[in-house]
Amino acid sequence: MNQITGLQEMRFLAQSGGDAARLASLARAMGVLTEDADPTIAEWEACLLELRRTLSGPRISAELTCPECSEGVALIFGIDDLPHQAPNETLLVEEVALKPLCLSDLEAIEKAPGDRLSTILTRASGNDTHWAEQQLSGPKRDHILKVLERALVGLDLQLGTQCTECSTEIVSSFDVQAFVMAERSGSAKHLLDQVHLIASTYHWSESEILALTRDRRRAYLDRIERDALQIEVSDVRY
Repeated sequence: MNQITGLQEMRFLAQSGGDAARLASLARAMGVLTEDADPTIAEWEACLLELRRTLSGPRISAELTCPECSEGVALIFGIDDLPHQAPNETLLVEEVALKPLCLSDLEAIEKAPGDRLSTILTRASGNDTHWAEQQLSGPKRDHILKVLERALVGLDLQLGTQCTECSTEIVSSFDVQAFVMAERSGSAKHLLDQVHLIASTYHWSESEILALTRDRRRAYLDRIERDALQIEVSDVRY
């Protein structure tokens, strides 16, 4: 597997399109998703966990909010602690069994104009848009919405802990794609600050710095920080 460079992070930040399409492009660049692969949503979430491992390691830090006292509760867990298999269930709409949705379906749903519900139902059922719209406008709409919500579930991951303030049990769904997307967007936004600091110290060009892998860039930043600390200590002594 490849290590991500600053240039790839910049491209990710600037790339247009939906979250699934952008992350799929990055996953292919990192070697965790082959070019012709079209994984199911559960397989896609497992792929995203491997992408996250490749980019940032296996340890995940998250924060849940207590529903009773609104306190934030820190949660630390490993990727290997999470199940990597989807729940086995058959979903039906008017006796039509829905197929497992795939990455290509997610990308199509992201591009769909207007009401995406009919796109989800059309692709999951294999029927046309007219049939899907009929079902969604009928008396069983609420039931169908619950079925479609389950159709979009991948690994169906749940995080659980106890509030350290009021001892309330907290259970929250873990949206793998949203989590990885937020992490990657946040990391890319800090990249220019890192480029500025390295350029100011070593007088390298932006293209030279962006060609560095994240780990290599981090090593230079650690050295810069260490040197700055030594200067501060020297100033205090004298």
